Amino acid sequence: MNRTVDPIIAMLLDTKLITQREELSFSLDKNGLIVNGQKQSDEIFQSFRVHFLHDPTDVISYSKKEGSESSHTNIHKD
Repeated sequence: MNRTVDPIIAMLLDTKLITQREELSFSLDKNGLIVNGQKQSDEIFQSFRVHFLHDPTDVISYSKKEGSESSHTNIHKD
């Protein structure tokens, strides 16, 4: 697991948005948070945005399906 994605998965588990790490997908960007194909409420999105997005161009996505895992991050560095 990479250090950008792992804390997001941990927060998804802590907030009970997911119950396990298998068969999981999410994307987080300036437009919202989508978990397993479901757009999350603005309230939930804002809590993740504050923790993980530091620039409007930041994008974090992750997918783990049928044993295949991929992630994409585009994080603005100061």
